[in-house]
Amino acid sequence: METLEVKCRFCQQTEFVKKHSKGDADHQRYRCFSCNQIFQLEYAYRACHCSYIWNEKTFRKLLKKLASFNVVFWCTDNFKTYNLLPKSQHRAGKIFTQHIERENLMRTRIKRLNV
Repeated sequence: METLEVKCRFCQQTEFVKKHSKGDADHQRYRCFSCNQIFQLEYAYRACHCSYIWNEKTFRKLLKKLASFNVVFWCTDNFKTYNLLPKSQHRAGKIFTQHIERENLMRTRIKRLNV
């Protein structure tokens, strides 16, 4: 029988790690009795490994599609591909995006009152 030495992802200990149970995707879970954490060696859902990459090419395609709407100004964060927007129409920063979200929130609250 082959033994597998598993290192804890949190405290890097090997001697206090024991099998715990099986995960939803049938991956083995382990428990570290040193730091009392439960972890897996492999995860079925990998949020950090997304396949779609937002870049200048896709942003240019989006701008072509939105060109017919005559947008007065753009409220964005400071993502580097937004430098393609004209400086006169570009508003960068959290203040502008939070203001838009606040307007939408106010609209939904008013709708609730009019029920």
